[in-house]
Amino acid sequence: MAKEKGFTLIELLIVVAIIGILAAIAIPNFLQAQIRAKIARVRGEHQSIAVALETYRIDNNGYCQDWVGGWPYYLPDTLTTPIEYFATHVLYDPFPTYGWTPPAIPLRYRYKNLASTVYTWGEVPAGTIADRDKLGWWSLYSNGPNRVLDLPGTSRFPGRPLFADGNNEGDWLWLIYDPTNGTVSNGDIYRSQKESEVLTYD
Repeated sequence: MAKEKGFTLIELLIVVAIIGILAAIAIPNFLQAQIRAKIARVRGEHQSIAVALETYRIDNNGYCQDWVGGWPYYLPDTLTTPIEYFATHVLYDPFPTYGWTPPAIPLRYRYKNLASTVYTWGEVPAGTIADRDKLGWWSLYSNGPNRVLDLPGTSRFPGRPLFADGNNEGDWLWLIYDPTNGTVSNGDIYRSQKESEVLTYD
């Protein structure tokens, strides 16, 4: 009767080590691919929302109001109800916020209607006028892969000017995501009426 041969302990350890090495290489690449796919999704959805906003303006003689539950403002339900300018799921940012966020609708894309920004006494803020010149009548943001609202001029980015003259009143010109800084890096994915993807601080 022939003796049955099996794997030795050394052979099993070698196989396990090889599998571990392959997993250590493959898993980070897979996670990076997921993030890049979400970034592409955000840019595509921003394009759809941009078309919806312009269509809404034609139908209603003005842009929809940003969600008025409080700063920092979000896409409103008026883009999906009663007329569905795009599917409801497009309202939601695939990079939900880490940490603080208004609790009612924390997953939506941030949106600001610059056409309607006025102080309570009727004056348009100076920063908003500068924003309109650069951005147009609306701006739209995703938190980006770091899932943080990256506001210039805050404790995260102290004293970062928005314009060459040092004007830091532009509330809606945020730090812009750049994948060359790393797939998961500071910055928000941005779109406005005038600028489709990349904002430069000039």
